[in-house]
Amino acid sequence: MFENAIRAEQRKRKYAVLLLYFQAFRSNFPNHLPDSSNILNMTDPASVILGLPGLLTACVDCFNYVQIARNFGSDYEKCLLALDTTRLRLSRWGAAVGISDTHFPKLDLDEIELQTAHNLLESILDTFSKAEKASIGLEKVRHLQDLSGAGLPVYDPATDLGVRYQTLHRTLEGIVEKRHISTKVIKKAKWALYEKKKFDSMVAEVRGCVNELVELFPPGSKPEIAARETALCRAEAEEVNETEDLVLLHEVVSETDLVLREATDEVLRSRGFGHLVADFSLLDSAEVNVGDQNAPGRQSMGHTVRKFVTSGNSVLNVGNINS
Repeated sequence: MFENAIRAEQRKRKYAVLLLYFQAFRSNFPNHLPDSSNILNMTDPASVILGLPGLLTACVDCFNYVQIARNFGSDYEKCLLALDTTRLRLSRWGAAVGISDTHFPKLDLDEIELQTAHNLLESILDTFSKAEKASIGLEKVRHLQDLSGAGLPVYDPATDLGVRYQTLHRTLEGIVEKRHISTKVIKKAKWALYEKKKFDSMVAEVRGCVNELVELFPPGSKPEIAARETALCRAEAEEVNETEDLVLLHEVVSETDLVLREATDEVLRSRGFGHLVADFSLLDSAEVNVGDQNAPGRQSMGHTVRKFVTSGNSVLNVGNINS
């Protein structure tokens, strides 16, 4: 689709997207986030296709700027993993669709899909930009900076994460970095979120945009993209070496990334862990069995059940049923 126009645009503007992206960091945006209107000010499908990799990379890089203030307390580690897993899913979407790098993407998308993807990526940039401006404004109003220019103390993932979270954080970072040409050669100013409520709001907005990007291509409409997404999720889960880290990842994405949750469940079972069921409630007279129903002569492994609540006359059975 649009092949002739795309080839012409590619010859004419081979490095235009990356050049505009670098220029955005140097001069076009005072808070060091790229102005998406400068990255992608295009209307024809060929130009939109060529601009999507740079716009996606800008969105993925935005996660690198966010710091979390120490007043988050015990919520810090879970908040950081919320950023990590949202970034991971966004990068996976780009890889599944075929726009995760600056090479010429061959996409079988129509104009509406292209423009919708562009608009959603712009919305992610806008969300980060608004959060940053609000953070800077709050810092000034509350006079958080002392005479030395130091701001309110923030967490450093390299030193402040517990062992359980540290290895998973590094693994997820590594997966994303393999998929994208980062702009770490450019000095970027980091900024901090000081209020948990605003952090949650920002993450919810970004997740909403990522959900819409994924839902642009439901499995029935473009099965090849769904198949790539499933394969990427499986590869992500397999890259988490420690089983306890994989259990933690399963818990973190249980309600926000169902494809990755299924992949982690499969890998856990392949490692002899069995099913992992967590964070649920049984009400009234509900009866639930957690386990496998095995055919004659077939055996299956044990299972793990965590963090559940029962009430009323509800019953939970954990165990396999052998025929």
